[in-house]
Amino acid sequence: MTRMLRSILHLVCPLGIPLAWLQLIGEKKRFLTALAGVAVAVTLMMYQLGTYFAVLTKVVFPHKALQGDLALTSKDYSNFYCNAAFSLRRLYQAQGLAEVDSVAPLYIDYTWMRNPVTLESKRIFVFGVDPSQNPFHFPEVSRHPEWLQIDEDAFFDALSLPEFGPIGAMLESQGEVLTEAGGMRLKIQDVIHLGPTITAAGHLLVGERAFFRVFPQHPPHMISLGMIHVKPGADPSAVARQLEKALPPDVRVWTREGLIREEQSYWKERSPIAFIFLGSMLVAMVVGAVIVYQILYADVSDHLREYATLKAIGLPDRYFSGLVVQEALILLAAGFSPGLGLTAFPYHLTRVKAKLPIYMSFNIVATVFVLSLLMCVTAGMLALRRLRSADPADVF
Repeated sequence: MTRMLRSILHLVCPLGIPLAWLQLIGEKKRFLTALAGVAVAVTLMMYQLGTYFAVLTKVVFPHKALQGDLALTSKDYSNFYCNAAFSLRRLYQAQGLAEVDSVAPLYIDYTWMRNPVTLESKRIFVFGVDPSQNPFHFPEVSRHPEWLQIDEDAFFDALSLPEFGPIGAMLESQGEVLTEAGGMRLKIQDVIHLGPTITAAGHLLVGERAFFRVFPQHPPHMISLGMIHVKPGADPSAVARQLEKALPPDVRVWTREGLIREEQSYWKERSPIAFIFLGSMLVAMVVGAVIVYQILYADVSDHLREYATLKAIGLPDRYFSGLVVQEALILLAAGFSPGLGLTAFPYHLTRVKAKLPIYMSFNIVATVFVLSLLMCVTAGMLALRRLRSADPADVF
């Protein structure tokens, strides 16, 4: 066993234990402080980047629940919940195209729903659909489509924030839950699984009759969005271009994927989300770089006489650069894994408490690793200035 360990050590370090490692562990408290700094920086960057991607996933929950090849919106579309209504006639005009198979209108509005336990009200978004042309694909609705035809029945989003009450548990024990939305009595018959977004804390899905009962002021001929199914064999992108030419300019035609990209672009470019999360990542990176710089600078200062001696006998600057970079890479290698492990807890807590779909992915880990590498190497290069400015004659 001892011979095997020596063989492995010789393969990894053919010239013996690296000088960079020996220098770092020579001051154990300083070394542990540097590892803690790298681990914390990695954790903060991993969490911020994971949250950023999770938010971009969260804002398209409704889009991914829609079924259809194309979407029709107002020309003033900004995001899913802030979208000017347009005439239902446009959707039926689109259905007149030979390549279009069927269409499905969607009404979106918000009101206040009463918690059946605390009787407190909270804002909730309501989706109204035509029972015979449902744009959503939810298994629970498919099992009981008749509930969309009753003007008091509703489906509640079980993944909504808990402020709406323990509706899922009440359904299991009572079979139905009575509540109020917009001052009107509603009977929740079952749940769907969609999830809250940045704009909406919760959702209700109802049929058209229930929707216009809750929102009597909503014009029945004005819809928020329309989904379009093309006939088998038709190219959705080509059909979208035909519809753009055939329909008046007050509407826009999107492919389903294009609408998802547009929604994510809105939140990335026209909201402070990207600035907040990516700015926080930059702050974490700077904090980690400062800690690593202080440790490496102190290490260079402590060994300045030895470095000066090596410099005096002719070793070039690139040797010392390589030495300090090795120390930076050792700090990265030793601090990255603990930082990765520490991130698991806030990820889990955020998924449970904030209902945010935050998960570790290869892209997140790879991105943070590259940023951490840049952070450590930059700190090492800055610490080298102390050595490069040192003259062996002055030291001795």
